[in-house]
Amino acid sequence: MGVVPTYARGVARFTVKSRRKRRQARIKLGTKGSSVTSRMKALKALRMNPPIPAAVTSRMKALKARRMNPRIPAAPLADSLANDAARELSLIVPAPSGPRETPDDALYVSRDGQQEFRANIIAAYGRCAVTGCRVVDVLEAAHIIPYVNAASNLVVNGLCLRADIHKLYDRNLIWIEADCLVQVNASLTGSAYATLQGRKLLLPPQAKDHPDRHLLAVRHRYIKT
Repeated sequence: MGVVPTYARGVARFTVKSRRKRRQARIKLGTKGSSVTSRMKALKALRMNPPIPAAVTSRMKALKARRMNPRIPAAPLADSLANDAARELSLIVPAPSGPRETPDDALYVSRDGQQEFRANIIAAYGRCAVTGCRVVDVLEAAHIIPYVNAASNLVVNGLCLRADIHKLYDRNLIWIEADCLVQVNASLTGSAYATLQGRKLLLPPQAKDHPDRHLLAVRHRYIKT
């Protein structure tokens, strides 16, 4: 029998507790002669414990099926859990399970849709968003929230960066704030990269292609420093 992930156990406890409180609140509201105070408390309980989203309920069913039948492939389950975690943080892309640390010798691996993602990012930006470089051969597509699966390849979750800037970005030596200002790690002081500090990001001409500012703001949760 498989072990239910900690995340799943937490959702299960929340689900049971919320349903119990709503049931008790409905009983109080339907009881004749209830005091105004008790009815107010019941209404507050209903407000504070909204119905459980169908997505969470379906995930619990899937987790139970996985526990009862270990032969169900683990990969789809992992992808679904990542999507659930993304919904919790209001992300529009799948959320990694935790901070990512990319080894120097395996920085760029084969990923589903990577070539199409790069083409879309370069078409949207036309230049490096930090340096303004327009030499296509050295331009790369960087993910803001690290890659999980093909659903990560949204233009708003990407930046067009020169290859060297991309490597520094993946190592969190250069990052972009939610206000689209470039920040440079103190370890690069004295280098040519230090001049990038505080520079405004060069955004795509089309507003629909601009990087999602919420993703920029929460990226640090998924990058090891």
